[in-house]
Amino acid sequence: DRGVSFEPGRLGVEIRATGGPGWYPLWVVSDAGGSAATIIVVDEVVTVPIEQAIEGLPIAVHGEVRGDRISQLQVSLPAGERVFLDLQARRLGAAWQPVMRVFDPQERQVAGARPDPKREGDCATEFVAPRSGVYRIELQDQLRRGANPAFFRLVIGDLRSGTAVHPAARS
Repeated sequence: DRGVSFEPGRLGVEIRATGGPGWYPLWVVSDAGGSAATIIVVDEVVTVPIEQAIEGLPIAVHGEVRGDRISQLQVSLPAGERVFLDLQARRLGAAWQPVMRVFDPQERQVAGARPDPKREGDCATEFVAPRSGVYRIELQDQLRRGANPAFFRLVIGDLRSGTAVHPAARS
């Protein structure tokens, strides 16, 4: 089948959205039955694995935060660039409590966020890059307990609509 990839424990599916942007439930159905719904996000932001190099903004990365591990990514920013970060985990059905920190090229923390009840336990922050260089973003579970599922999607960029809270679709 086109648009479908398999590897042990994972199923990759390419979806072509015909509706508007939003949060939608997705079910996988086979001859053996159907899955529980999982929430997917449909928008215009390209989403790549957290391990992939970030070439430009806006972009979204996806990955997992397990146990007491800290997931990290780096992004190059020019001085004065406004950056909004929206961490989507709990709204997508993940169990961990996200904490986010952003460090400038001199390893000074320039932004951070903790679980926000207005975002159903997810977090978001924004900042203006004080200097040009490589910024490091850290993500970890507030309780460092290994919640499962532990997936996330982090949207990064100067997204004017990013300050709006988007509730998860309910099945």
